[in-house]
Amino acid sequence: MKERSLYFDSWQIVGGLRHWVCFAFVLLGTVSGAETPSDEQYYDIDIPSLNAADALNRLAEQTGATVLFPYDLVRVRQANAVTGRYTLRDALERLLGDSGLSSGLSVKRVIQISLDETGLRKKKGKGSAPRDGACSGCPSPA
Repeated sequence: MKERSLYFDSWQIVGGLRHWVCFAFVLLGTVSGAETPSDEQYYDIDIPSLNAADALNRLAEQTGATVLFPYDLVRVRQANAVTGRYTLRDALERLLGDSGLSSGLSVKRVIQISLDETGLRKKKGKGSAPRDGACSGCPSPA
């Protein structure tokens, strides 16, 4: 049995680690919502009101974009109908408006869908009583 040198094994580990680190940077770069797409290309969009999973898949077909989303979260949400000429970002905003979902779009046209935490907090905040216990329209204590 041929014995391997420690240097060779370490180099393989470092090489493998380097590939994972590069993959992580690419993944982080593609899902960052802070980046903007380099081209503001317009697309002819024709998507009826569907569950969000089907609507997002149609958007991907019609624009050539890649969409990443947790299926179990997205399939139970309703997306809006979108018909007309839109940029990818505008189509996403219209499609997901009031669905409880948000999107991030990378320069490489990779869309990541997640739960819209800020929208949920705003909806929960509507109609809730202020912290001091007073509410408008409530009878005053006697």
